[in-house]
Amino acid sequence: MSLTTLNLNPPAEVQSNHQGAPGNEQERQLKKIMMRYKEEKEAKKEAFRKYLESSGVLDALTKVLVALYEQNEKPSSALEFVQQKLGGPTLSEYEKLQSEISDLQTKYNELLSKHEEICNELEELKNLNTSPSIKDTTTEGETLKDEV
Repeated sequence: MSLTTLNLNPPAEVQSNHQGAPGNEQERQLKKIMMRYKEEKEAKKEAFRKYLESSGVLDALTKVLVALYEQNEKPSSALEFVQQKLGGPTLSEYEKLQSEISDLQTKYNELLSKHEEICNELEELKNLNTSPSIKDTTTEGETLKDEV
């Protein structure tokens, strides 16, 4: 038996692990990166939780959810219940406010247009008063005084 007929080479997966020392290094670096990413993500979550707690959001939400839980007859819309308890407008109030905003925007645009027209008229009147008229000048260019 010759050495070439004997399969003395390790299996492919063993070769890749043995020869793949750089692969192991890459795996270690990837694990380090993943750990840093997880730590950063957890730190961001914790900072956000502290922010919500310090600003009173967690307490307010907890109180509203407890009130919803304690309702004997659950409201048809839990979202509207929460919004109402937090001081927000109901859906009908919101729609009414949107309509009012639209009406006010229309009035504003009309008033702005009217204002621009009046400003243009005023400018034209100023120009008419400052430019000399034909009656006020003579052929020699001297100004005559109107006696009325």
